[in-house]
Amino acid sequence: MDFIDQTKELSHKVSEWLELVKTEQGTKDYFITPFIEILGYDIHNPMDVVPEYTCDAPEKNGEKVDYAIMKGGKPFMLVECKFAHDELKTKHAAQLFKYFNSIAELKVGVLTNGVIYKFYTDLENEHIMDKTPFLEIDMRNLDNNFVEELRGYMKESSTSITDLRKRAKELMYTREIKRIFEDELEVPSNEFVDFFAKTKGVYAGKANKANKANITKNVRDDFRKYIKKALEEVINKKITDAWKPTLEITGGKGPEPQLPLPDPGRNGIVTTEEEKKGFEIVREILQGTTDSERIDYKDWKGFFNVILVGKSKKPICRFYFDTKQKYIGLFDSKGEEKVPIGELDDIRKYADKLKAIISYYDGMIDIQDIQLEFWKGFKKYADSKSDSLQLTHEPHPQNWYNIGLGRPKAHISLTINVKSNLLRCEIYIPDSKELFNELFKQKDEIEGDLNEKLEWMELPSKKASNIGISRPDNINEPYEREEQFEWFKTQAELFRKVFPKYIR
Repeated sequence: MDFIDQTKELSHKVSEWLELVKTEQGTKDYFITPFIEILGYDIHNPMDVVPEYTCDAPEKNGEKVDYAIMKGGKPFMLVECKFAHDELKTKHAAQLFKYFNSIAELKVGVLTNGVIYKFYTDLENEHIMDKTPFLEIDMRNLDNNFVEELRGYMKESSTSITDLRKRAKELMYTREIKRIFEDELEVPSNEFVDFFAKTKGVYAGKANKANKANITKNVRDDFRKYIKKALEEVINKKITDAWKPTLEITGGKGPEPQLPLPDPGRNGIVTTEEEKKGFEIVREILQGTTDSERIDYKDWKGFFNVILVGKSKKPICRFYFDTKQKYIGLFDSKGEEKVPIGELDDIRKYADKLKAIISYYDGMIDIQDIQLEFWKGFKKYADSKSDSLQLTHEPHPQNWYNIGLGRPKAHISLTINVKSNLLRCEIYIPDSKELFNELFKQKDEIEGDLNEKLEWMELPSKKASNIGISRPDNINEPYEREEQFEWFKTQAELFRKVFPKYIR
């Protein structure tokens, strides 16, 4: 399987499994070590990867980083790992900073929670890690351009260190320039406005003694609107110009299925007429299920991928037409099933499955959107209403939000179940049956302090346990959100007040 497809497969697993991963070790096992292996390094070969590598930072002899990736017997990349549900903060980068600066040969430092990967190097001062990463990748929402950048860091890459540094510098500065441009496009700053107003006499106005136009507050406010409108029109024109040849062919209706399909045509890959015809059949089947513009393809050695384009690219089906026996790969929530076909029209037999995977992906995206919107609303509500809760984590599109309890062995976990219409506040104990049993012995006292009956779930077959309270509620009803936020806030405040007395 190609590097890009391997990365996409891991991306899918991260999205699917994230809520099931409850420990830092699980984060390493399920997310991070597979990522390292995709780069071509054998996690079980000490010539490739050394776990718990001793860095010997000044005054901190014996400190260890989670993984050192080796090249030529020396560390080439350090990987510092955090729990999948921890937000990567400055203090975590500071920890990696110490390790990075203790090794003269080191070129790259990676800080990750298995979901977000931040890549650092030493562009500003040699052998001193930069404060800003030159590359950041979110495994839940892959940017193919950024993923391609990783090829230079693969084991078999022939890219020189000099070229990697040049590319890292370009990535870091272009990202900052884009960020500034986006900010200015949204709300042009005074400096930005003055630049355009004064350049080449755009604004004449009343001249001062130096024969320069005076830029008053009212003028700035007017020009801010003019600049924002002008920039938007320029960008729209660029987009229109790019589509103009296609629009002329189709009479202004945009791309149609019968237009010539893009052919990757690289590395000896040839997109055959059969594959193109199969692609057309799939788009025909899915008419009315989704917009045809969302259905695209990418050809690889060994198979032809039909994909759904959106926030991320997801496989709809695959064609294996390079052998005597042709196959179509069909997808569902469990993965891929390869089915033999005789002729291309046999694809139509699987119309229901093709439509079902579109519905599955769209439903999954909708749930993620709902979850992110909910937790953003809750954080804003709690920040304004509560003095005791400390909501330090940024909301993510997942079904839980964690709150610190001030105790390392347990934390508060708020969960929402969109499909079952259930809210839950619980004490989550990731890896201590002893703590659960100790709390259970004090069940009556705890429930008395809370004035609530709790659900005590030891979960004998799992490492984790939890103690909580649930309430049926439908988070799809926005007008009920304030009541739901208040319930979560009240329960979390109560749990945070009572449970620390019983957890040592």
